[in-house]
Amino acid sequence: MRILVGVLFALATQAAHAVSLAELLEAAWQRSPHARLFDARGDVAYAQRTAAESLLAGPPSLGLANRNDRFTERRGKWENEIELSAPVWLPGQRDARLAAAEADLARNDAAAGAARLALAGELRTRVWDAIGAGDELALARERLEFARSLEADVVRRVAAGEVARRDALLAGAETLAAQTAVAETETRRARALERLRLLTGDERLPDEAREPVRERAASHPRLAAAERGVERARAHLRVARESRRESPEIGVQYRRDRDAYGEPSRDTFAFAVKIPLATEARNRPLIAAAQAELAEADGEQWLAQATLESEEREALLALEAADRVAALAERRLAAVAEAAALVRKAFDLGEASLAELLRVLAATREAQLDLARAGAAKGFATARVNQSRGVLP
Repeated sequence: MRILVGVLFALATQAAHAVSLAELLEAAWQRSPHARLFDARGDVAYAQRTAAESLLAGPPSLGLANRNDRFTERRGKWENEIELSAPVWLPGQRDARLAAAEADLARNDAAAGAARLALAGELRTRVWDAIGAGDELALARERLEFARSLEADVVRRVAAGEVARRDALLAGAETLAAQTAVAETETRRARALERLRLLTGDERLPDEAREPVRERAASHPRLAAAERGVERARAHLRVARESRRESPEIGVQYRRDRDAYGEPSRDTFAFAVKIPLATEARNRPLIAAAQAELAEADGEQWLAQATLESEEREALLALEAADRVAALAERRLAAVAEAAALVRKAFDLGEASLAELLRVLAATREAQLDLARAGAAKGFATARVNQSRGVLP
């Protein structure tokens, strides 16, 4: 009963510490500077929308003035003036600014989605690098365990006079080679896990890294970002066309003055309108810049569409090749393993030399490594297909 409780506790602890690929992506996103950057850009777009929703095209201004003849005629003449003015929207300008702010928000959200997809691609690469290194480490440890067992067996047979001392030296050399392979693969796996930790803050591998091949996302994040970029450029061009002059200003003015000592003071009010004139020197550079932005956005959309189609075809070809390589590696390992079993039996019976056994064992190890690498390549190729189709973990 105590053993059963211990096993259940161990399983529960392992489940509690399991992590999924989606959770690793979220952790990587929270650590990424892109997340804070897009939050900041979103705040800018929200502020621009708030400004566009205002009744005024800009902040109002307050003017104060005083005029007197204290340093000239000294007749007691003075004049005080207070003016309050504010810019107003041109016809269609406010709607254009509001649409541009909404387009900025949409473009920022889409760009954040594209950045998240790019981060998912980097995460998939690092996860499969670590998985591949872990598989090679497991094989290296198996090789070391077998080499030690073989060395002990050969040493026993040398002591019994069944084989020559050179076989003991060969077996010892094989053990040393296996220890070297373990050290090298441990270093490679540690480096892969460190790169994963740098990205996610966690060295744990996902409990289920292999992904099924999925259908293309309804809206590919990279293509959506390019499309929102075109819409944003069009909205900015509309702003440039609707803002062919600076905003007009309307104001109210209050004046209190006196002509001379002993004269009564007067109070007057005035209303003013200031209408800036449109000039080509001002408007042409702004419209040309907005048109250039639109042309660039159109080009980026076309390039994104063509690139995504090419990447998907390339990923599918790589997956097909990985399937073939994995099948061939599996067949090769089965054949070499059977040959190794026969040679080991012959060696135990004294019918085969240690050198012959080591040769066939080397071929077996090579086949095992090829199969492990093919398996990791197949898993990564599947992840690349999903990545090219815009599918997040």
